[in-house]
Amino acid sequence: MTTAAQPPFPYSLHNVTISVSDLDASIQWWNRVFGLTLLAKSRFDAIGADVAFLEGPGFRLELLQPADGVRTPN
Repeated sequence: MTTAAQPPFPYSLHNVTISVSDLDASIQWWNRVFGLTLLAKSRFDAIGADVAFLEGPGFRLELLQPADGVRTPN
């Protein structure tokens, strides 16, 4: 039995947002471990959060540090 080749997946992942408790430490970790580079840092006053935009080969990552965020225990 022969099956037709499946077409390539028509979607790609553009960016992901991760909530972090320490924005600067997280930027350094993602750079050191995965080689992502910082594109920009900003502040979202409407939600009271700081954000960093990082980029790697074909991938963007947003790190979001909310002012009222809570770190879960390991």
